[in-house]
Amino acid sequence: MPLSEFQVIHERGGGGPSFGDPLIRCIDGDQVVLAFVSRTGLDDYFRVPGSERRTLKQWNLVAQSNQDALTKIIADKYERGVRTTYQDVTGQTFPRVDVTLADMERCGEKLRDDVLKVQASFQ
Repeated sequence: MPLSEFQVIHERGGGGPSFGDPLIRCIDGDQVVLAFVSRTGLDDYFRVPGSERRTLKQWNLVAQSNQDALTKIIADKYERGVRTTYQDVTGQTFPRVDVTLADMERCGEKLRDDVLKVQASFQ
């Protein structure tokens, strides 16, 4: 059964780290699968200067706006068995897929961070 119901998780229990990796939750049958998009990979992909640190909220917006491309990367890695296990604070385990800079560069699509320019114009 292919992965479905891809969703960028904007709010995390316990406040979550403000500089963590974007998290995309999806489903395989009745199993929750977690995909983490490397924040360092995003920094490198978009050539973010070291002096300009983007927050998790900003990277979540970028992940949301590039969800189609990220979904393809996650589904491909999952189907090929390129995954590990994530254990949460309660001891539950979930399949985990990590999206790296190399994955972003190989995906065949140009990822964009224009959403941050739009967001900045409203602040």
